[in-house]
Amino acid sequence: MVITLKKKKIMNKKFITLFFLSLFIIAPMLFSCEEDDENDSETAGSVKIINISPVVAGQHISITGSNIDQVTAVIFPPSIEVKDFKLVGKFEISVPIPTGAQTGTLTLRTPDGDITTIQSVVIANPAVTSVTPEVEAGGIISIRGKDLGSTVQVIFPVNDVDVVINALDFIRKTENEIKITVPMTVSEGSVVLKLITSNNTVLTTPTINLTPAPEETIDIPPVIVMDFEQHGGHNGGWDNSWANNTEIITQGDNSYLRVTGTLNDWILNCNHQSNGAPAPVIENIEKYVLKLDVMIEDGVSGAENAELQFVFANQWNYWYGAGLLPATTNGKWVTVEVPTSYWNLTGTFDLSNDTYGLHGGPVPGGVCFDNLRFQQVEP
Repeated sequence: MVITLKKKKIMNKKFITLFFLSLFIIAPMLFSCEEDDENDSETAGSVKIINISPVVAGQHISITGSNIDQVTAVIFPPSIEVKDFKLVGKFEISVPIPTGAQTGTLTLRTPDGDITTIQSVVIANPAVTSVTPEVEAGGIISIRGKDLGSTVQVIFPVNDVDVVINALDFIRKTENEIKITVPMTVSEGSVVLKLITSNNTVLTTPTINLTPAPEETIDIPPVIVMDFEQHGGHNGGWDNSWANNTEIITQGDNSYLRVTGTLNDWILNCNHQSNGAPAPVIENIEKYVLKLDVMIEDGVSGAENAELQFVFANQWNYWYGAGLLPATTNGKWVTVEVPTSYWNLTGTFDLSNDTYGLHGGPVPGGVCFDNLRFQQVEP
């Protein structure tokens, strides 16, 4: 019995030893198989397409996932195989969209089998459906359609030369709308715009009627030298001629000077600045023109022959000569003007000294003057 028990004990020890030894050998294999299955599952379950907005041929999409570096080919629907992709990292590849690809899920080919993405790639089919029908230069055009997100340029035909507006200069770009500013150099007329996509597809808009931008009005008050109105202690009597043959006429709220007989001397003048009357000091006089309102009564002749000279701040240097006055104005007020560049005037123009006015002639009776002034023409 003792031997038998001993033998039993020996046999039991061998069995136990063999059992644990087997577990030691098999366990890593079981663990390894389980880990492989887990990795395969992870690769299939975590594949993601980053670019899910509509794309066109030539664009790239990014696909991420565990062990993505094992992918050997990407299959686009219907059955276009792409092997020319870039491995960005162990978990990302950048894949170009092939020509002819259609919307749908992708198949990733690996040595261990194919994996189908859960997400679909949406292939764009860009089209323009409408556009702002009429707009002026400097205005905004809205181009509406579908899958417009791949648009990289809008081209304007301007004076037979293409003006290219790049996507960075768009006011707005979505899949359904592009907004752009019309170039100020645009010509008046009907045009068709071109839209260029990232794969060089060319779209065209319906016809747009382009109009020039409205002229900008500069509302800058003039610098009045003489207007024959009441300004404090300064009135039309101060600005009358020193040579007689003139009178001050008041009609409604306006006063002006009228020549009553042929005048070849002072036509209008002012010399009371030393008594405190206002007089202008003009900066950047080269940006101004001198203006004078003139009305020649019906039947008057010879006004165009008057040789005239302006006097400013006691300076008699501003000769103009004949031709400043028209032959007739048909009894209506008109404005004559002389650019200050005519006298090479620049910088500060100080009129605060005694005398300034208009001298010369002969000016026939029936010629009227008003509003001698400097008007800024450049802001």
